[in-house]
Amino acid sequence: MTAPNAPDPALPKIWFTRFMSETDSIQNLDFQIDYPPEIDAAILLKQQIEFIDASVGMRPIDQSRWSTFLFFNKGLKIRENTADAFRIHNGLMIVSPRLRDVMAQFDLGTSQLIEVPIYKSEKKKDPSRYPPHYVLHVTEKKSAFVPEASEHVKPIGPHADTPQHPDTLWKRDIRGEDVPALRATAVNGADMWGDPKYKRRIFFSDRLKCAIDEAKIKTQGLKFFPATDVPD
Repeated sequence: MTAPNAPDPALPKIWFTRFMSETDSIQNLDFQIDYPPEIDAAILLKQQIEFIDASVGMRPIDQSRWSTFLFFNKGLKIRENTADAFRIHNGLMIVSPRLRDVMAQFDLGTSQLIEVPIYKSEKKKDPSRYPPHYVLHVTEKKSAFVPEASEHVKPIGPHADTPQHPDTLWKRDIRGEDVPALRATAVNGADMWGDPKYKRRIFFSDRLKCAIDEAKIKTQGLKFFPATDVPD
């Protein structure tokens, strides 16, 4: 679905990022759930998959259930050009302590910043030279997506043939760069959120986006793009 993208200067600015799906910022790190060594490997793998699925699906994570750490699977260095916000090989989004400090000043709703130490290897014997970082786990959601005003989006799932169905889900149409449209009242409340109807995009208030810009965060992954505001 394609629609003209003409911002209305009278409406509040809403920004979005493709951070959940872009690949330019992937670092040579992986994660492990810190279970006792005697745990069955199949159980550990199942728990890791649950953790990743919860992150991608924007579902809450019980931090008391999962104690997690990062480790280098190649080399021992985080690339400087993506040092403050990057993804690791399994898709988790990681932010530096510096970016975490900026985000923590704002209303993140139910979203979580889960502290994760970084080790040199999966054996967890030697800490790396880096301080603990944070899994950026977005769970705050607002239902504000307006598909008919969006650009390059398409319906998916069981209701894809009936896009006006209230349970229809949407994602980017690969034939062009998506520009999701949201009702302007989405800016009310939390400063960072996802939308239950539109997959793999994170939305930001203008005040949080500006604070991140002013902090001169080093990343190629957490790029901001203007969403289309639709009057309510």
